[in-house]
Amino acid sequence: MPSQPSWRLKIERAEHHLLDLRHLVKRYQEGHHYRAVCPNPPRQPTHSGFVLDITEPPDDQIAIVLGDLLFNVRSALDHIAVACAPPDRKRKAGFPLYEKPPEGEVQRKFESMTRGMAPGAIGAIEYEQPYNVGSRTSKIGPESVEALFALNALQDADKHRSLAVLVAGISHPTVQVSGGGEVFGTFRPTYVEPRGELISYTEFGNRIPYDKVSVEVRSVPHVAVNVSRRGDYEMLSTAGGILGRVRDRIIPSLEPYARV
Repeated sequence: MPSQPSWRLKIERAEHHLLDLRHLVKRYQEGHHYRAVCPNPPRQPTHSGFVLDITEPPDDQIAIVLGDLLFNVRSALDHIAVACAPPDRKRKAGFPLYEKPPEGEVQRKFESMTRGMAPGAIGAIEYEQPYNVGSRTSKIGPESVEALFALNALQDADKHRSLAVLVAGISHPTVQVSGGGEVFGTFRPTYVEPRGELISYTEFGNRIPYDKVSVEVRSVPHVAVNVSRRGDYEMLSTAGGILGRVRDRIIPSLEPYARV
C-alpha cells in the first residue's frame, strides 16, 4: 500500500514539475534574450524609434514540463473523484470540467461521473466548475476558481497540439540611451510587448542618426503560454495557481468523502 493516496502522490509529482518549471523559466530570463532594434530601414534617420526584439524563444522543455504538471494535476482530480464514488460506479466516475453549464447529453455525462457520491462531494465539484468563473472572480491564483478554467484550457491545448510558450513582454524595463560619447538618459516605459516601442527619438532629441545611437535594455521577460482565443497566461503564476488551488482547496474539500 502506498504511504499516501494516489491523488496526493500525483500532486507531489506536480510539485516537482513546478520546481523544474521555475528553474527553466529563470534560466531563460537570466539569458538576456532580447535587445533594442531600430526598424530597418527608417524613413528618417533622425526620426525613428527603437523596438523590443526577442532574440531567442523560450526553451522547448518549458512546454513539456508544463504539460506534465497539468497532466498530474488533472489526474489527481480524477483519482480523488473516483475515491468518492461508490464501488459499483468507480469505473464511470471522474472529475468533470466544463466551461459552459452542462445541458442535455453533457448534463447526463456530468451526472454519470458523479452519481452515488455524497452531496457534499458533488457540491464541491460543481463549485469548482470553469463555467462559474465569470460569476465569482477573474484572478488566477491559489484562491481563485479560475485555476480550473486555466487547467481545462491549457490541458485541452496540450492534448491536441504543442503548448505555445512565448515572451509576452517586459515590465518597467530600464532603457539607457547613449551616443557620440554622450548619455542622453535612462527611460522606464511601463510595459513593452515584442516589437513594441521602447524609446522614440522625440524622448531624447533628434540629435544624431539612429545608427550612431546605443540603446541598452534591462528587464525580466514575462514568459507566458498562449491558448488560442484565450490569450496569454503568465507561466509561473498560472502553473502555481492551478497546483495550489487543487492541492490546498479542492482535494481537502473532497477527502472527507473518499471511500478508501
